[in-house]
Formats: sequence, structure tokens, C-alpha cells
Amino acid sequence: MKRKLNVLLLTVITVCLSCFSSYAQSNQFSGTWHFSAPDSPEPGFSAGTITFSKRSGTTIADFNFTNGEKLTAEPVAINRDTASFTLNIQGELVRFKMVAVKELLKGTATLTDSEIIPFTAKRK
Repeated sequence: MKRKLNVLLLTVITVCLSCFSSYAQSNQFSGTWHFSAPDSPEPGFSAGTITFSKRSGTTIADFNFTNGEKLTAEPVAINRDTASFTLNIQGELVRFKMVAVKELLKGTATLTDSEIIPFTAKRK
């Protein structure tokens, strides 16, 4: 009887920790971030905001660039402290990969010609 109770308790704890881990991962990126990519070949796309949120259970990233352009990337894949996704910018698929370190995101945007543009973002 005691063994069954221990197994049940261990199962409940494992499920709770798993749910908390998943929740913590997605919340690590949630909210609005001010980003800067000074090496961007297009000045209008070198700064703006990224807002991570959920839509129909899927994590999305809404971009507002300084040139007024608004774009959405979905789905956003989050694995621990890393997020990755593809964004169509003026017909070019740009791959983003970023790592969250406290209130800062550090990452790269890779263009189709393999040009890599570093960027940073701070939580708003």
C-alpha cells in the first residue's frame, strides 16, 4: 500500500514539474521586446519590437519594424532557453534563432544567401 502511494505521489510530482517546465519555457519569451540589428542591410528592418504570444495554442512572434511594416512569424519553436522560427520579409525567408538570458535576447537572423545578421533585444 505504501509503495503504491509513493508511486502515485511521484507521478503527480513529475506531471506537475513537466507542466511547470513547459509553462516557464514559453513565458521566458512572452511579452514585448525592443530589438536592434545594426548590421541589417535594410535600415527600416534594423530595429523595432517583437511581441511573443499564443494564438490558438501556438506561439507566435509579431514584429513591428521602424519602417512601419508589421509581420507575424508562426509557429515559434521554443526549446528551453532557445526560440527559432522563419519570417517572410519582402519575399525572403529569414531564419531567426535566439537565446533568452534573463531580460535579454541574443540571436541571429540568417538570410537565404547565408548572410548572418546578429541582433539583441531587451524586454519592454
